[in-house]
Amino acid sequence: MEQKKMLPLGIEDFEQVISNCYYVDKTMLLSEIVKYPTGTVLLYARPRRFGKSLALSMMDCFFSSFRKNHDLFRGLAISQDKEFCQTYQNQIPLIHLNLKNVTGSDEKGFLFKMGEAMASLYESFANLSHAAVLSERRKNYIQKILAQKASKDELSSSLRELCDDLCFCYGKRVMILIDEYDAPLQNAFTKGFYEDTVDFFKEFLGMALKGNPSLEKAVLTGIAQVAQASIFSGMNNLVANTVMSHSENEFFGFSAEEAKELFSYYGIAQDASSVRQWYGGYRFQGREILNPWSLLEFVKNQGFFQCYWVNTGSYDVIKRLLANGDEAILRDVETLLACRSVESEIPFSLNYGELDGEAPFLSLLLQSGYLTAKPALAPGRYELSLPNREIIEVFRLEINDSYFKNGKSNRIESLKEAFLKGSEEEISKSIEENLLTSFSYYDFGQEKNYQIMILTMASLLFEECAIESEIPAGTGRCDILVSPKQKVGTGMVIEIKALKGKSSQSRIETTALSALRQIEEKQYDERLKKDAATHLLLFGIAFHGKRVAVRKKIAR
Repeated sequence: MEQKKMLPLGIEDFEQVISNCYYVDKTMLLSEIVKYPTGTVLLYARPRRFGKSLALSMMDCFFSSFRKNHDLFRGLAISQDKEFCQTYQNQIPLIHLNLKNVTGSDEKGFLFKMGEAMASLYESFANLSHAAVLSERRKNYIQKILAQKASKDELSSSLRELCDDLCFCYGKRVMILIDEYDAPLQNAFTKGFYEDTVDFFKEFLGMALKGNPSLEKAVLTGIAQVAQASIFSGMNNLVANTVMSHSENEFFGFSAEEAKELFSYYGIAQDASSVRQWYGGYRFQGREILNPWSLLEFVKNQGFFQCYWVNTGSYDVIKRLLANGDEAILRDVETLLACRSVESEIPFSLNYGELDGEAPFLSLLLQSGYLTAKPALAPGRYELSLPNREIIEVFRLEINDSYFKNGKSNRIESLKEAFLKGSEEEISKSIEENLLTSFSYYDFGQEKNYQIMILTMASLLFEECAIESEIPAGTGRCDILVSPKQKVGTGMVIEIKALKGKSSQSRIETTALSALRQIEEKQYDERLKKDAATHLLLFGIAFHGKRVAVRKKIAR
């Protein structure tokens, strides 16, 4: 029986993958790189676990003159172009920098990590410090970087200095590869020192990539395209390729044909439609793409459908935006949780310092892999939706983690059970302990904000139901209506009130009773009675700041 190759799960080193693992051939990306003029900076932004790091490792193995591994590409698509390989393979001095772990709790911690990363990079060119052609000043500078004794200014110029030294020593322009270029920026944004980090990268990247006569080309990868004004200021040589771009080819993720070949090789029986429903739905460059990480896990688990993409990376930026979300953001979350699409203008790039608002939030979700976009309905506008069953579940889990402390599944289950039982005390306690404390930046001064928050919560809790808000019911408009989709089960009517100024607990409780009476007086429950819900509960919920009171009535 033929011994099958390993699955390349979590392996980002191209040489290791080619030597030991199954490989989906993406080598024609190499020919795309050289089509651009000298000095071009290429940015490839794709969701996490879509093959970006492996792609850069492939470029390193192919282009770097510090490697001699022609055999690695034997039999791969790029090897068919003999002239291309003779011209470019192992012919270019190359710098490969990974910024994935350059984080920190403050600017000092970030600079220490940055110093570590550059020292490690310089160590891979240890012979430079002994090069006869370099001056003593240059050698002393190199020693400073290696010893991690460089000042902030010296560190900010370290990539440019290394590029110049290599070009000088080898007589050729240098290619620069930077993996996860935006990881330090995302970390700084969540930790509260974003502006300091942006200022550093303006210098660090600007000096190396803008107007640098020693640069052959640069390739950057990350999750999102950071706004040009943030760190690429004045860089007119930047070419961004994102999930919203359009070009001839797509080299990240798996196509349907590539997935079919993968399953065939490992003998995995599968239904193409089911696989697409679970792991497809993405559209990059106008083509449908499937999640490569999930497909590899799917094969590893012998064709068992479940969520594999969860916990494959940090989403702290999204959590912070949710906590600070305005009415439009929470309405979008509620709509997406209900598996409906939203329409919005989408900026092509992000400034982490100016992420407030619906459009940047949706753009971040799109670029992070949580959404897929249909062609523009109007210039600059897109119809956005969760792409597949896996992401629907992952999105629910991560919203749960944002709204319920530590993402404990028993917390959301207990709140759902409390609503179904009609337990006033348990509902109010859970809302106070979980939802209200989760929204640390939220404005609790408006009744509308509480309504949107509870609406989002209902969408999360009762996915088996249709959740509607502000709909005509009885003789008025009902805040929230929870209707069993099969017309069998528990239906709910929720009316929300918010108090301002000073309020005692007794007044909050009285207001909850008033909300409950309003449901009955205006007959908000008539539609659910006609729809024959098996069980019908009415809830009046009153808020004052982060205090809550709940009153309920069993209508059926």
